[in-house]
Amino acid sequence: MEKSSPINLPPLFLERLEKIIPSKIFDDVLRCFSLPRILSVRINTLKTNKNEILSIQKAHHISYREVGWYQEAIILDSQDAAKLNETGLIEKGLLYAQSLSSMLPVLALALTEKENILDMCAAPGSKTTQMAAHLHGDGFILALESVK
Repeated sequence: MEKSSPINLPPLFLERLEKIIPSKIFDDVLRCFSLPRILSVRINTLKTNKNEILSIQKAHHISYREVGWYQEAIILDSQDAAKLNETGLIEKGLLYAQSLSSMLPVLALALTEKENILDMCAAPGSKTTQMAAHLHGDGFILALESVK
């Protein structure tokens, strides 16, 4: 049964979705792909601090919201994504674009300094770099990824 997509999604992706999503909710799932995305970033505390980042964003008139449950995370207005790119903060590694849900596992680990960590699903590196920041450069992470 061919499903129609409200947005332009690759046919192979749609085929795979059809196999795993029950047909009664398939159209609702497809509509989720057309919703505006939340642009969240994590402050790389190994290279900067929150006050520096927020002052740069204010200087560039970039709107943001703080995340109450994680001090190193901020949410940006989607229309400010281009302004953020102009600052070079992501390019310089001061900010890391990362979904809020992806930040939760590292917080759940409650890491302490000097820990040894084996990350066996390391790509693309979001949680790996977040763990490094939580270790304050005083631990060891072996990052592996089986998918090339």
